[in-house]
Amino acid sequence: MLVRPFFATQRAEGRGYRRLDEDRVREIKKLLVDGARVIDVAKDFRVGVTTVYEIKRGERWGHCEWGDGE
Repeated sequence: MLVRPFFATQRAEGRGYRRLDEDRVREIKKLLVDGARVIDVAKDFRVGVTTVYEIKRGERWGHCEWGDGE
């Protein structure tokens, strides 16, 4: 029997399977603002360090705010 990892079983906003969705990106942004290290966040969310840096700089998921519009 083939067992799919957690990230492969999540269906995201109509574009197939993704590791991240808006809720998880908001959580990543909050952790980064609170001072978490990028490498630790990447490991926790099972994504690449580059992806987390791009989220931090607003190059990816820029439309997703991390709080009440902050």
